[in-house]
Amino acid sequence: MKENELHECIMSEINRLTWINSQPSTTTLKENIYPINALPEIASKAVECIYAFVKAPLAVVANSVLFAMTFIAQKHVNAQTIQGVPMPCSLYFLSEAKSGDRKTTADYFALKPILEIQKIHVAEYKKDYRAWAESKTREQEPLSPKKIFANTTLEPLVGSLIREEFKNIALESSDGGDVLNGHNFTSETVKANMTILTKIFDNGHVERYRSKSNLEGSGEAFHVRLSIHLMAQPVVIQEVIKGKVMGEIGLLPRFIFVSPKSLVGTRFLTIEDLNRNILEDERLISYYERCDALIGDWHDLTMNEEMIDSRPILEMSLSAKKAFIGIYNLIEGSQSSTGKFSNLGAEASRAGELIIRLATVFAFFEGMDQVQEQHIDNASKIVLHSLEEWLKYSVKEPLNNPEATNLLELLLKKYKATGKSYLLKSSINQLTRKLKDLDTRDAAIEYLS
Repeated sequence: MKENELHECIMSEINRLTWINSQPSTTTLKENIYPINALPEIASKAVECIYAFVKAPLAVVANSVLFAMTFIAQKHVNAQTIQGVPMPCSLYFLSEAKSGDRKTTADYFALKPILEIQKIHVAEYKKDYRAWAESKTREQEPLSPKKIFANTTLEPLVGSLIREEFKNIALESSDGGDVLNGHNFTSETVKANMTILTKIFDNGHVERYRSKSNLEGSGEAFHVRLSIHLMAQPVVIQEVIKGKVMGEIGLLPRFIFVSPKSLVGTRFLTIEDLNRNILEDERLISYYERCDALIGDWHDLTMNEEMIDSRPILEMSLSAKKAFIGIYNLIEGSQSSTGKFSNLGAEASRAGELIIRLATVFAFFEGMDQVQEQHIDNASKIVLHSLEEWLKYSVKEPLNNPEATNLLELLLKKYKATGKSYLLKSSINQLTRKLKDLDTRDAAIEYLS
């Protein structure tokens, strides 16, 4: 190897090992372009409208709109597994965003038609509840019609699902760290609730049993539906991915993930911005009208005594099945030891299911009774984009090895001083205190070998 080639190789390796220490590290990788045209036309135009007015990252806005669409669909229809049985079409979304990225505002405008209906029913509920409380009768207490929960803790939410106070709900949080990270995982109860979230996602079944001294929230419920949109800062997501608990639970691979570049520092205003009203934009009006038409009866479906789920299944057409087989096999092959997604076993293995669920949401939103080929194709683009986002984390996480970085820097210093491209193993501990410990030194050598 020529000297200039060796120098370039060493510097490249040092950069590879050390770049993770800068924040936010995700911005050093090439940004994945979000496939905005993969959404149904009415939805994609709504995303473009909210993006133009709010100036939040496009991918975050898209996740907000997809979250709203999923909440509406999950009550009315089921998707179908590759084994031919029904499954929820509910979805979990995770958006990486910095503080100040206006993620909460994006969620607000995406959910606005749903929140407006909820507001009306909550007002009626308060009147009914006051009347019930004052009557002192033994009639059943009115149930809360609230379905969209913001920044709530999991414990009461899980308890309410088990008590069957709710059947069809959505959770959105502008601080996903409260749900995914931090002090939550010091509690065995919250770990159990994380596991419950995976079960709800898989089949809509909630089950939790506690000791006789703590029976509140014990029991089980069937056919519940939950959609989630969590927004978290880069450092939180990095910590979550590194945590062993989340890996054991297997919750993260169920999320459709976006990690766009922040727009903070570029969102300059013009006089035109101040002379327009987002609620008068035809793109948003059309989206709101479509949501209103699909929401239907606000009250939850009542399960019959046999606990049979009465939601119809939106099956795939023949052409949709062929399209799904093609993308499924492509992703499966990419998980081989030399494949693109070889380090994303959990996420890539879950991709097929996410594609079917999202395609089902698309078909419902467009008023179709079958999942068509274009729904599979478009859902695939969004799920593949999510895999690309997860891939950015998988390639950088193993690279955080400061001891190996230090050893490479010694090698480069030696090369610059003497032109020699090697170090005697016995001399390393004499050149730096950081590698005096023999086990640490040997681990660094092994890492680079």
